[in-house]
Amino acid sequence: MVSIESSQFDHMQLDDHHCFLCGKDMGSCATEEHVFPKWLQSRYDLWNQTTRLLNETKIQYKNMKVPCCAGCNNEDLSKLENEINEATSAGYEALMQVDDLKLYQWAAKIYYGILRKELTLKHDRTDMNSPSILASTDFQHFKMMHFIMQSIRKPVVFPSGAPYSVLVANLHTPSNVGNFDFRDNMLGHVIKIRLGNIGFIVAFEDGAINEHSYGNYLRKVAGRKLHPIQFDELFARIIYQNFLIDSQLNFVLAMHEDEMIPISIDVVGSVRVGERDQKEFAEFFWEFCNYWFEANDLTFDDVFKPPNLVVSWMSDVNDNLILLDENGDRVKELE
Repeated sequence: MVSIESSQFDHMQLDDHHCFLCGKDMGSCATEEHVFPKWLQSRYDLWNQTTRLLNETKIQYKNMKVPCCAGCNNEDLSKLENEINEATSAGYEALMQVDDLKLYQWAAKIYYGILRKELTLKHDRTDMNSPSILASTDFQHFKMMHFIMQSIRKPVVFPSGAPYSVLVANLHTPSNVGNFDFRDNMLGHVIKIRLGNIGFIVAFEDGAINEHSYGNYLRKVAGRKLHPIQFDELFARIIYQNFLIDSQLNFVLAMHEDEMIPISIDVVGSVRVGERDQKEFAEFFWEFCNYWFEANDLTFDDVFKPPNLVVSWMSDVNDNLILLDENGDRVKELE
């Protein structure tokens, strides 16, 4: 057995000659993996649309590709993509049947893939001497994510429970809102994806704190449809809660030479969340849901009422669940 300190990650070459997933020198087996899969780009006509990078520049989805060996690309990742494609095509109920680890894998592949792409792009594309958007040393922060991503290739067990949160929501599809939305956040180490009438949020290595807290909100909703404005509020709340985490999880990791024996990823300790400040949360809420506030003619003074009241589309002042219809109007009775 080996620990993560002596794992292949520490010796990985983060260049175009080595697979972004397994880390092997690709040689003649070199291919490129679309970070946003081809089926997703075709379904939502994303090919020529752009996504924003960390340095605020944009790149077309079709150009967001990373080096990947033929084995990982055509076997392991292809199998994962087919499963997610079929489930998201079938809708909310089908997606709820997909193992959370599969959703983590898919979200992590996108999140890590974006970061890996940013390693090869100049921060200032007009200056050939400009450093890359991300430095190779930054990838030490994503060591654990990359290790868990090996579950795409090999079996993995979590003796103490999964160290991440996956939250899936059933959504309305208002005519004035697009069918695709993606957003990631390095501060909160979280990703949000909305695909038509379904959406899911993955918080990476949060010790499942969001599953145990905001997961209860979705369990209370019990599969009823949420408005995208509520889904975005949930995203903002998760980012803020992750921002308040003031402790790091420790991991005990073991892998065997026999690849049929599962990799063991055990969690030591627990996540501690710092004290919540409602004005501070309101500022997060304002930043991540500004589109909705502007659409509803709300100012920050409408969002935050001192000393500690923050507007919410998820629950009222008595913590009663709020449900909205497709037009964003409140449903008086829970159906």
